[in-house]
Amino acid sequence: MNDPVHLALSRANPLLFAAAVAGLAVALFDFFWWGNGIHGSAGALLVVISSALLAGATASLMFAAMSQRLVVTLTVLIVLGIIGTGLAAYMLEANVLLAVTGLMLIGWIAQRFQGPVTPSRTQNLRLRDER
Repeated sequence: MNDPVHLALSRANPLLFAAAVAGLAVALFDFFWWGNGIHGSAGALLVVISSALLAGATASLMFAAMSQRLVVTLTVLIVLGIIGTGLAAYMLEANVLLAVTGLMLIGWIAQRFQGPVTPSRTQNLRLRDER
């Protein structure tokens, strides 16, 4: 099952990745800015951590080759993270983060509807040479 031909390549939508990075930036801003009423709170820290995990998971889907099982696992964990981060942003009344979480959800839905990504011809040749 670890045959390089069966590895999934680049399945994350760039909108999902950009929104996850933007969500991390907004969560960090909300955590450190003292004028919003949630700075330094445990809820804001939880949102920072979950946003960092979302950004890491989407980056790994975009830039790493991995097995199909890991792709499915990360995809399910990403949507659960989006829902949890959105719920936390709603409860913290962080409206900008809630909007960015909506963009993440749109990116995740777009990812589900894009077709499977096939490796380019040069990657196929390289994989054939490795056998």
